[in-house]
Amino acid sequence: MKWFPNFRRWMSRQTHPLFTTRTQSESLLRIIALAVQQQLPMAPLLRAFAEDQSGVQRGRVQRLATLLDEGISLPAALEQVPHVLPAESVLAVRFGTQSGTLSKTLQILVEDSGHSENIRMKERLQGFFIYPAIVILVMMGIVTFLLFKIWPVFERIMDDFDLVPVESVAYQTVAHVGRFFVAFWWLAVGAGLFLAWILWTEKPGRSLRRILIRPWFDTRSADILQSLSTVSEAGRPILGAISTLARYHHDPTLRQKLLFVCSEVEHGADLWATLGTVKLLTSAEVTLMEVSEKVGNRPWAMAQLATSKRHRIRRRLELLGQMAEPVTVLLLGGAVFTICLGCFVPFVKLILYSA
Repeated sequence: MKWFPNFRRWMSRQTHPLFTTRTQSESLLRIIALAVQQQLPMAPLLRAFAEDQSGVQRGRVQRLATLLDEGISLPAALEQVPHVLPAESVLAVRFGTQSGTLSKTLQILVEDSGHSENIRMKERLQGFFIYPAIVILVMMGIVTFLLFKIWPVFERIMDDFDLVPVESVAYQTVAHVGRFFVAFWWLAVGAGLFLAWILWTEKPGRSLRRILIRPWFDTRSADILQSLSTVSEAGRPILGAISTLARYHHDPTLRQKLLFVCSEVEHGADLWATLGTVKLLTSAEVTLMEVSEKVGNRPWAMAQLATSKRHRIRRRLELLGQMAEPVTVLLLGGAVFTICLGCFVPFVKLILYSA
């Protein structure tokens, strides 16, 4: 396991011709933040930055600079160049532009992306999940070889010796799985490729991740609170910020919830209670925000609450990552034991028959 951190660091420094790496996205975000904060001409700066990029990211940054030269706004240009930045960063740029807090929003994005705690957590999680993935892939290759090459030989040997099939749970399990896999291997391969395609592509993958991950690792409310904290600190109306998120957010479910919040607040409903109604805040968090309204520290309370939510999700992710390796080892150990026992039983019966 010691080689995983070095492997991840090496991968982060590589220039991939087909994909934009996390390092490239973070560097571009810093360049955009610098141009906004220092009021520098962004298109020439991006062209100079593109010369140091490799692979597909160079063309994307150059395309972005061309669009800016044509007079297109920064959010619209980012939306017209897919994958030049993550969807969350593009949404933050759009939100900052619409709410008049672009400089502060970019500063928060840059600080969050470069935060040492976030980087360490991502590296640990990658290490936790890379090991089970590699073990599963290797095990699948070994099992495939056994089921295609070794197991049919066992069955032919038993037929040649007129041996009755062994009444063993392990043997019967391996026999049934082997016959099914040999007959329908194309179905397993197709399902694997389809799942990989869904996880790899942006929109289907995002939808699947919403279904599988959101109930335990939902960061949407933390992101919304952080955005509203920035707007509130700048003295901008919160309802307008929610309306911007409801219009441009990439999650259709969240857009519907925010539209409902806007409609209810415009008709006189309480903002925090309505956010609790749509499950973006818990009842305790609603009470906290109502108290912060009374004492006058609303921006600070929203920022602290967003940070607390992210820390809680990080702890859940770390716990999941720590559980992934032993669970994978136990499951694969059970599979290996079943296969070995199923193969060992015919050997014992052949030895007894020959004796």
